[in-house]
Amino acid sequence: MISKFRLVAVALVAMMAMTVAPVVTATAEAQQASLPLLDIQLSDADWDAIQNDRATRVGSVVYDGRLWNNVEMRKAGLTSINLDKGTFRLDFPAGDPFEAPFLEGPVDELSIDAGFPNFDLLREKLAWGLVADAGMESILSTNVRVTTNGDFHGLYLLREEQDGDWRNRHGLDNGPVYKFEGFNGNQFGFAGLIDKKEFVDQPDTDLIEFRSCLDETGNALRACMLDQADIPQLASEFAAVALIQQNDQREFNFFLYQDLSENGLWRMQPDDLDRTMGIGGPISFANPVSDLGQFFARCTGSTFNTPNEICRAFMRVPEFKAMFDRRLRTLADEVLADPKWRTDLATLAAQIEDDWEDDDDRWNRTSVSFDDAIAGLDGWFVDHLASLRNGGYDGAVPAAQSPAPSINVTQYRPDIGDGLSYV
Repeated sequence: MISKFRLVAVALVAMMAMTVAPVVTATAEAQQASLPLLDIQLSDADWDAIQNDRATRVGSVVYDGRLWNNVEMRKAGLTSINLDKGTFRLDFPAGDPFEAPFLEGPVDELSIDAGFPNFDLLREKLAWGLVADAGMESILSTNVRVTTNGDFHGLYLLREEQDGDWRNRHGLDNGPVYKFEGFNGNQFGFAGLIDKKEFVDQPDTDLIEFRSCLDETGNALRACMLDQADIPQLASEFAAVALIQQNDQREFNFFLYQDLSENGLWRMQPDDLDRTMGIGGPISFANPVSDLGQFFARCTGSTFNTPNEICRAFMRVPEFKAMFDRRLRTLADEVLADPKWRTDLATLAAQIEDDWEDDDDRWNRTSVSFDDAIAGLDGWFVDHLASLRNGGYDGAVPAAQSPAPSINVTQYRPDIGDGLSYV
């Protein structure tokens, strides 16, 4: 059974009764900050309610000298929501969206990401950059020094969300969009929590049909996936996620989109790229390792309760798996091998080092030094590239592409008036 839900806003306290600290234009924090400064202005009682009771409250935000009032704030996250240093979600009022130079346009939603278990606070930003170069739509972000009513709170990653504005800018609002949110009891994937983001009033007939296709086998599976899924796009999505070594739950943490304006085929878009580049949890942060074993286990369900049903079905078709392997090798050679990533890592590390040390002094979340964390992450780029060029986890990643490859057409379906054709 496919379950769905709609996110329901938490009842808010009356805004007229709220006490907010005045805006300060030149605090000591602002004068010494090496990163952009974001100040959250809330009464002590409201801040405590957000931190301790998971409540939603309304306050003000100051960023780059601009003030936004009536911003809804709440704690966010799944496995990290009860941590002392929390991640927060900001929802800006209608008609007054957030704007900043690092973004491509105004946004209604932002996350202030604490970095867990990516304590370095660089992995997620780099991962989205790699994913963008691999052909996926990206999330933009910047590191910020967060204060609350002028007092230092921590180093964070200020990140846009894949909200309606984001989907519109990237052309992902021309059909139903489903966000696979998490688990429902012990159920994951299509049986877990799914939030429909676009075309919410339309029936889910096509989604149900696609889910049924994923249980087919052999030629029937191949045929229905060719008819219903954008196979090249799925190959690229899975390869992009493998390129950054996403170790998080692929049973969810993705969007599923059907573009009704183009060909009606299903596509995937990654989400939540914090457990990447050699880490799966706080312990492995100290020693990132290039190993796609967990990626494949999450895909096939070999060691977890539920697989990513789409990935499992895709990998069961030999020629689709070969497409994935070839695409992964291409991305390794054309994206991961680019020296700019290690240069970007060094540049970003230099920008945040002082603020990271202040954050570590306050929260003491890891025994790993900043220098060791950056050295480990730098080493992951080298190790992961070498692993992929040596066949990858299962030895199936092929040799480098020939400069003059031959192409064999195995099947061709012309457009018979329904807008669908493929080679």
